[in-house]
Amino acid sequence: MDKPKLTENGHTQFCNDRQAKYKAAIAEYELAHPNYCRKCGGVGGFYTSYDPSPPGVSLSPGYMLDYDPCSECVEQGKCPVCGQETLNDDGDKCSSCGWNCEDDQKTAAPVEPDCECWYYEIDAAEEYYDKVYADLDDIDLLADVDREADAFEAYVDGERPDEYGNDPRLTSPGWFTAEDE
Repeated sequence: MDKPKLTENGHTQFCNDRQAKYKAAIAEYELAHPNYCRKCGGVGGFYTSYDPSPPGVSLSPGYMLDYDPCSECVEQGKCPVCGQETLNDDGDKCSSCGWNCEDDQKTAAPVEPDCECWYYEIDAAEEYYDKVYADLDDIDLLADVDREADAFEAYVDGERPDEYGNDPRLTSPGWFTAEDE
């Protein structure tokens, strides 16, 4: 399977299509609900989940869900969808538009899709890095092999290859003699 190609704007065609659908959906939602709360997106609050176990203690697996009402609409007595001050005393139902906090996802604004194109940017960068440095690694490896071969030939010929008089069998990794076994 071929990797998706990035378009001129740095996104995949799939991502561009999702963004276009989102923009159309949010425009339609804003037309139907011009006064919806931009902070919570017409939901009325925010859900958080957490593990209630103290740090370092593993109780039974699971998590708890917490709901915090939106400070810009519900806590002010305004409906998150229509923006009217028509919430009941509990702040969970609107008498004007019918918003209900238990069915909040049905009346919520569309959520912008996540962009995952950076995965492909990382892949492209890694491929480029591998290509460039694979060539360099081959050059370095060949240089090491040539240097070691030259040092070994010089030793066999009875010459000392470096100015310090080091035995190339001891300074070149991988070289050993029958005496070393």
